Amino acid sequence: MTQLIVRAVDDSGTAWENPTQAVLQTILSDLSATHPFVVVERHDRGPSNEYYMQVYLNDDRSHVVEFRDGDANRHYQALIPPQQEGVAPIAALIADWAYGGTQWQRALPWQQLRFPRS
Repeated sequence: MTQLIVRAVDDSGTAWENPTQAVLQTILSDLSATHPFVVVERHDRGPSNEYYMQVYLNDDRSHVVEFRDGDANRHYQALIPPQQEGVAPIAALIADWAYGGTQWQRALPWQQLRFPRS
């Protein structure tokens, strides 16, 4: 039995355990107006609600990519305009993050998200 390190879950609740870059690309290719997002969770770093990357498909075919690396003070996002090459670069970015790479950190102009305190 393979240890769960990464889980991708789309907005319909369908889940994939330890998805490869090719599987991530298929999931991202299937995003649509009715199913516009997927969350990819890391289970090897702590609670999955603290370590994740998510992708949202906008109406103009651009993508918002967010990642959270621990608490809410480490939550960032970047906007990816519509791409000629489709979602392959996004799948590569997520796979790099999901399996411990470092290239994803410099791949996009990440901006920290600020949330109001309750």
